[in-house]
Amino acid sequence: MAIAEVVSSCLVQEYPHKLDHLMVESASAKSPRELHPSFYGSYDWHSAVHCTWSLVRLLKEFELGQKVEVTLCEVLGAKNLAGELDYLHTSGHASFERPYGLAWLLKLAAELAECNHPEANTWRVNLAPIASVVEDRMMRYLEVFDYPVRVGTHANTAFALRLALEYATVCEQIELTSRIRVRAADYYLADQRYPDWMEPCGGDFLSPALTEADLMSAVLPNKEFVGWFDRFLPSLGRLVDVPRVADRTDPSVIHLDGLCLSKAWSFNRIAAALPESHPLKVSMLESGNVHAKAGLAHVPSGRFLGDHWLPSFAVYLDSAE
Repeated sequence: MAIAEVVSSCLVQEYPHKLDHLMVESASAKSPRELHPSFYGSYDWHSAVHCTWSLVRLLKEFELGQKVEVTLCEVLGAKNLAGELDYLHTSGHASFERPYGLAWLLKLAAELAECNHPEANTWRVNLAPIASVVEDRMMRYLEVFDYPVRVGTHANTAFALRLALEYATVCEQIELTSRIRVRAADYYLADQRYPDWMEPCGGDFLSPALTEADLMSAVLPNKEFVGWFDRFLPSLGRLVDVPRVADRTDPSVIHLDGLCLSKAWSFNRIAAALPESHPLKVSMLESGNVHAKAGLAHVPSGRFLGDHWLPSFAVYLDSAE
């Protein structure tokens, strides 16, 4: 499968690399692979994690070939993941990749929990100590962040909680599930009349409005969600507009291709939570299709700048339908 080959290739490409790394002394200056024996490729740590997730996800439906499976055995090998765990425990790294990368790590753990591949149990056991640490850090995040982050990039709170909730549901983490539901209400329940004219910002790959509504569709009872949604988004306004991508060689501007994909899955899941008679349901489904077509037209892109992350968004779009 072509998309799996692209993702697998990115996973073992160390450079170019954008490090998120706090150096506390001169000895902290190391190469990406020295710092992250598993997740050193794909331009940055979080992209390596969700590239790994996408390959595990694709294993459910396709024969991916020996090369891809060898890559997964390396990335999810016990020794390499032990190095990742050491990194998380190193002084100064308590907030590393919070919340976006942490949420994708939990999503990877959830996917492994449902994977029937012969190596899946080994991979699951190898990842478990990291997933435990990351779950604790997500709980800590919910404890100390009294206000959500409402941007369209990595710091977005709602998207991280949506992924973490999927993990908590699959892996039956009752305490985390409960905490996410409570905090989502704390953060978003009073929101109303979202200013759609604010979107998108130039480097968005998430819609703050739709990502929030997507999360609330998952945490609120259906009738309560519909009432909340009508207050929050009485009309869709500019949210239905497909973003223009002026330069796909720019690392921020190309985020807008991912925005198309994330808006598509959000539109589809929100619409699924609305009754058939809801006045916005049809237009949301139509807009979801339009955005999906626009985003998928550039996956794979043939350029590392897009291929190190956009295929994962395409796979997630498929899994969310």
